[in-house]
Amino acid sequence: MAALIDEPTSVTPTQMDRWCTDFDNWGICDTVCFVLFDRTPHAWSKVAEWAESDEEFVKRAAFALLASLAGHDKKAVDQQFLDAFPLIERAAPDGRNFVKKGVSWALRRIGHRNPALRKAAMKLAQRLAASKDPAARCVVLTGTGRAFCVGQDLKEHIEILNSESSEALFRTVDEHYNPIVTALASMPKPVLAAVNGVAAGAGASLAFACDLRILADTAGFNLAFANVALSCDTGASYHLQRLVGRAKAIELLYFPRTISADGAVTEAQGYLFSPPVPAVRVRQLLNASHGRRPPDGHLVPVPSRSIA
Repeated sequence: MAALIDEPTSVTPTQMDRWCTDFDNWGICDTVCFVLFDRTPHAWSKVAEWAESDEEFVKRAAFALLASLAGHDKKAVDQQFLDAFPLIERAAPDGRNFVKKGVSWALRRIGHRNPALRKAAMKLAQRLAASKDPAARCVVLTGTGRAFCVGQDLKEHIEILNSESSEALFRTVDEHYNPIVTALASMPKPVLAAVNGVAAGAGASLAFACDLRILADTAGFNLAFANVALSCDTGASYHLQRLVGRAKAIELLYFPRTISADGAVTEAQGYLFSPPVPAVRVRQLLNASHGRRPPDGHLVPVPSRSIA
């Protein structure tokens, strides 16, 4: 409540440090950074300072604050975010759950800010994915909201069509989506898709490119390309038919529909997704994923299988 009613211009660096050292959970940490700290004149200096801390939630606050600045600081120039990339790169190997999630959030939010930063963020993400750091035993791909990933932002496509550089529309997949799916399919460490919600279009393609897939009971998928007069992309034409066979792949692509978690297992003949499990189990797996055993009733992921 204090964060919601405080006046950003009256907040002092000492107050920010005092509150930050009291953070003991991610919800309070992220809320304070998102609604108050990112609007103070000290925000950028605190990102750099807190990123060097050994305290888990202080370090989390640095990257929650950076993510909030990426969304809210409209006056910030690109170089300010690029200058923060070394902080992200140094913190990326941190094995603590709340730190690594904060780092991931910051990098994703920076990438959403504009095309130039998106390109830079993708290069950094690819470099981190190729890291041989033994602290990273595997890569878990999941959604942060209700959906796993609903594919490309078609509103962005409309904006490009209405602009003077409509030729950029035809480079979107090659420049932004193909590098992601290539990284997923080729990185030396195993990649697990924890499908927590709807995976649609290119979002479904990303799940197909992973080595293992777990489907929560809140999830589903839709190969929506044909419904918007597009051919499939982001590797779907390669990975899907290798997972379920050519005939089933054609059916799913030609007649797209949203398939529930239970239906997904049947439609994919059990080769694409494991039997759905309660969403809470998926969250438990994600919280326990770094160097710890899954909770009781642990999940059995389904590996990719080649039928070529």
